[in-house]
Parts: sequence; C-alpha cells; structure tokens
Amino acid sequence: MRYLGLLLCLSLALASCGDDLPILDNKLQLDGPNDRSPILNAGNYEAAVYFSPSIMESKVDRQLREIDFYLYNAPPTLEVVVYGEGSVVRPGNELYKADISSNLRENNWNTHVLSQPLTLDGNPIWISVKFTSDEAVQIIGCDAGPNVNGGDRLFNNGDWTTFEALSGENINWNVRGDLVPQ
Repeated sequence: MRYLGLLLCLSLALASCGDDLPILDNKLQLDGPNDRSPILNAGNYEAAVYFSPSIMESKVDRQLREIDFYLYNAPPTLEVVVYGEGSVVRPGNELYKADISSNLRENNWNTHVLSQPLTLDGNPIWISVKFTSDEAVQIIGCDAGPNVNGGDRLFNNGDWTTFEALSGENINWNVRGDLVPQ
C-alpha cells in the first residue's frame, strides 16, 4: 500500500508540472565540446554551420534568440550572421547580422543575444561567425570531429568550401544557436 501511495504522489507531482517541463530540444548544434582552434592565415573568413531541412523541420515556430561560439583570440572585427535557405554548399539571403567586435572573451564561449529574434519556419539556416585577421592566428574553436555534414563550412578567398577540403582536418565549428518557443 505504501508503494501505491508513493506512486500516486509521484503521478500528481508530474501531472502538476504541465507547462513547466523543460524544453529538451533548445539547441541548434552540430559540434561536440571545444577541442582546439585551427590557425588561419591573415584574411577574411566566415566559419559557419549549416542546419539542414531534416534538422529544421522540427524547429518550426521556434525562435533563434542567441548565438554561442568559442573564441580563442579576438580578431580586429567579428560579426555574427544568420543566413536563410540556401544549400549545404552556399548560404541563402542574410537574415540577421550584428557587429560584436567589442567585449569579446578570449579562450571562452561567447554569447550574442539577437536584437530581433528570428522565428524559424522549417527551412535550412546557416549560422556564421565572420571575422578578419591581420595575422596567422587561432580564432574560432572547433571540436575533435568527426565532421557532421554542414558542421565545417568556411568562407575564404571569395568562396565557400569546407574546412576539411581546405586543410584535410575533420572537425565541426563550435558555433551554436539557442532556441525558445515563440
């Protein structure tokens, strides 16, 4: 009888939670824990992650509110950019951009709260960290791999490629999106 009472109390407690249950699917993320940062030569770059239709179909009507990325050394300029539907090879139209060159934390995760949250419609998006470097240096963090399709997109020398195609290394950028219900 004591177990029946305990079970009844547990059932009531869980039933009373209702809308208070945590959102378990609140991230756009293809990477694992930060492992390192590749040295990139001086130049203009975008380290981006492509979130495919199969990932985004379950995110309809959710809002992208924050972008998280791991930064090793702060470059002279840094922006976060969100692109709309494109393909795994090239992003679509720019949906959001913000210059966040100041107040960056080196050797740490950085979070940018979007000034205007983006409501997701199920179409693919790219989340990018765009930066300029005056010298060969480590800037954006990555995991140890293996690469997930879309996890290592890189804009360099006027074109999009993968970091693996450029370097032979198999990684995913430490670039993520935080979601909330609308």
